[in-house]
Amino acid sequence: MENSANRLLDSVIRASCLDQNHSEDGEISTKVLVDYSMERRRKQKMLCSQLQVLRFLLEFLEKADTASWEETSPEILKKELQVLQDLVVKKGKCLDLCQTRIHDLEEEIRRLEEFVDTWIQAVLWDSTFCSLLRTLQGVCLVSVGESELILDLVVDQMPETPTMRLNMCWTSQGSLHVKTDESVPVPPQELLTDSESYLLYVILEVQCWYHSQARVLRELDLQLTGTLQSEPWGF
Repeated sequence: MENSANRLLDSVIRASCLDQNHSEDGEISTKVLVDYSMERRRKQKMLCSQLQVLRFLLEFLEKADTASWEETSPEILKKELQVLQDLVVKKGKCLDLCQTRIHDLEEEIRRLEEFVDTWIQAVLWDSTFCSLLRTLQGVCLVSVGESELILDLVVDQMPETPTMRLNMCWTSQGSLHVKTDESVPVPPQELLTDSESYLLYVILEVQCWYHSQARVLRELDLQLTGTLQSEPWGF
């Protein structure tokens, strides 16, 4: 900045000397002197403006605090850049950790939802089964499993009628299969396969069939007994 100011001052001095030399000659025409004076005035105004700007810059530099300028040295900038890069890396690790945690929480929520669904199904099954026991008569519960239900059907009015055991199993597709023991005739096949939602109706149908078969067997037994009693005994 100081070198620029010195160059501008030298230009002003040279212009003054040139003007003095021309005035000493006295042989230059009036038009040339007028043109020269106007050009010199224009240059002087321009130089004056530049000097004002230069003065402002010099005063600013004198009053400015250069301590903060030293903080922007390449070493400090490099350190700040390293700190920023470390923060970016730390942020990336935190984001990865958050994503992993979110994934774990989603898996936990999914597992809990499956558990809740299983629990709801178990509650519905218990409710249906309790309602079934309240509705049915002559039905004895033998055992209950996750996919199996064993019942004994009896006829209270005919104690001599053999007990009918029902083994009810559910497949993975949700269909219901009913099996009986060999002590009684097998019920019709259309009553032995149905969906889980018709459990009560299946048991009622099998129970009705069992009672009707028991009455038929009872009548046959009575007829056979009466026939035997009416025949004479010979010795």
